[in-house]
Amino acid sequence: MTTLLQPADEIVCQARANKMIDHPFFTRMTTEPTNLTALWSFYANLSEVNDKAPSWMANLLIHSEDLKIKCLLSQILFEELGSGNPERVQSLLMGKLIEALDPWKPLHPRWDPRKPGKILAGQMADVFAGSDAVDMDFVVGSLISGEIYTEQMIFALAYVVRDQDEISKDALEWQLIHERVESGDAQTSLKFTTFVPDNGPRLDQVRAGARWKRDTLWAWLDGVYKAAYNGDVVS
Repeated sequence: MTTLLQPADEIVCQARANKMIDHPFFTRMTTEPTNLTALWSFYANLSEVNDKAPSWMANLLIHSEDLKIKCLLSQILFEELGSGNPERVQSLLMGKLIEALDPWKPLHPRWDPRKPGKILAGQMADVFAGSDAVDMDFVVGSLISGEIYTEQMIFALAYVVRDQDEISKDALEWQLIHERVESGDAQTSLKFTTFVPDNGPRLDQVRAGARWKRDTLWAWLDGVYKAAYNGDVVS
């Protein structure tokens, strides 16, 4: 007898099944000798989004009318801002990591290796940074799947960063912190599943948000692959 999943569980299961680490970027990076240019390409392009995340979370806090959603968003914002410690602000720790990797920055004379991150940041700003109404159902779907995908990628990187000795543990603080907290962040995102409707147009928007995050991250990784591997495109 087949057990039908509730819509929220279905969204979570789909995100876990459609693994971001199945992308050729991760397949190649985790099977070849450690490539510091690939690491720079990932982190530098992620920083284009990471730097703006606090402002986006603050904007969502303003636009959400649900107090429980506001509480979850405030938790994410607090962590992004170093839990109140200016020296632990996530964007600053990310900057320290990228600076350590800068000697391996890819040099493309006619292509900006940060372009994938800039494109993704623009796409996410359209959803999270609107000055008018924000579709919170779409946002909820995006947050649920997005944290699951992020957790997958962070733990895939854990093995790569330990297989090199060029970058110090101090410079890797952003990565090491996220290895410890990402499971908790994913659990926070799962709390958003309580806001998933059982049916109707609002459920359609939640599902659309989850799919959108999957598709935009996959396309972003296509660009990161190009930056990492000297202009190669995903075949």
